Amino acid sequence: MTDNLSLKAPPIDALTRQIKYHYRKKDKFIEYLVDFLSQPDAEKSVCKPCIKRWGLMPHVDIPDEEKQSVALWMFKNFR
Repeated sequence: MTDNLSLKAPPIDALTRQIKYHYRKKDKFIEYLVDFLSQPDAEKSVCKPCIKRWGLMPHVDIPDEEKQSVALWMFKNFR
């Protein structure tokens, strides 16, 4: 079991839950996450406590198609 104090980033299931709370439809979830991964911004974050604890993540330098695949995987595999 992982000690929550030693985490380097928010747990993916909790993060997915936060995004789904704001973006319930699959297409909106994916659109939001692709945009956020491309240009992280504290103002458009749906998890302000995450930024306070871990800081703002760097942008993810992968093609949008891969970001869409990650977002779809998160949407399908986490509640």
